[in-house]
Amino acid sequence: MTCQDEVSAEVLGILRTFLQKHEDVEGGTALQEARQSAWYLDPSDDEVDGFEDIFNTLFTAMVLTKVPNLECLHLELDHACEFPFCQPGSLPHLKELVVQHWDTEGGADIMRSISPILLAAPALKRLKGLQIGFAEWKEPTPLRHEALKELFLVNSAVGPEDISTLLGSFPRLEAFSYESGGGNEGWDEASPRQIGEAVLLCKGTLRFLAIDYTDSWWRDEMSRAHAMGSLVKLKKLQKLRLDGVSLFRDSTRTAGGITICGMLPASIVEVEITRPKLGILNEILELARVASQKFPALRRVSVAGFEQDTNNVLRQAFGQTGIEFWAGNLEGQYPPELWLIPA
Repeated sequence: MTCQDEVSAEVLGILRTFLQKHEDVEGGTALQEARQSAWYLDPSDDEVDGFEDIFNTLFTAMVLTKVPNLECLHLELDHACEFPFCQPGSLPHLKELVVQHWDTEGGADIMRSISPILLAAPALKRLKGLQIGFAEWKEPTPLRHEALKELFLVNSAVGPEDISTLLGSFPRLEAFSYESGGGNEGWDEASPRQIGEAVLLCKGTLRFLAIDYTDSWWRDEMSRAHAMGSLVKLKKLQKLRLDGVSLFRDSTRTAGGITICGMLPASIVEVEITRPKLGILNEILELARVASQKFPALRRVSVAGFEQDTNNVLRQAFGQTGIEFWAGNLEGQYPPELWLIPA
């Protein structure tokens, strides 16, 4: 028997086990619902037919059993609902996990998809999800990962309960970034206000928060009631990045809401606002006036999206306080890996 034959037999065994696990009451498989054309495994044939939709995930699972020293894993999820197998503690050196859903018109359930990997990687520090739509956890015992410090969701649209489930799973989280978008955006996505409430689960540890709803369904439905609320309870927050949609300000300024100064905790060091409405200008000027008393740690303010004349007004206001003002994006000045300020 050749090495290739041995590998093929192992693959077939794993695939058969996987199908049996997901077999439904009608004798088919739950995975069949994920694609239009029918597919099957003929036990009498050495050829695997129709497994292109789940093969990548299965192959990755097998590879992971052979590379316990892996430190970084980028995984593209296919139609498989969950990662098929990964022994607890089997990836002791994994530090970074990037998960991307394959379909641009849907979103993955990040908790269900990668929970075996989370349990296998006790030293995992950074988790990044692209095209994430859900974070459900229905097991009786809550999923908790004590080591994870950074969570970034990109081009995703996650509901409020799932956001809370996700954030509650990482008790030592120090950085959270949420960039809305993707094919599964809709009315059931968490609003900026709801995310602001959910991050209070991390109020004892969170030091960096970035929210961007520029490409969200909410951009046309935003109101003061759904805009970002107070973050004062985040006592360790140092860096905050918000977009203009999250900081909604109505044109009449008659709706109730919280100002920037009323939103920030005293621990804040850097504030970045992207693509804001001009109506927020007075709130930024107020920040310059009261910073020395209310925000003694504040060192940098960045605003991207105003005209040059407006930027000059802000630069002059902050110049009198000793606080750096950037008329642009701080991310271009400070690499992402340097977002944390030493405690």
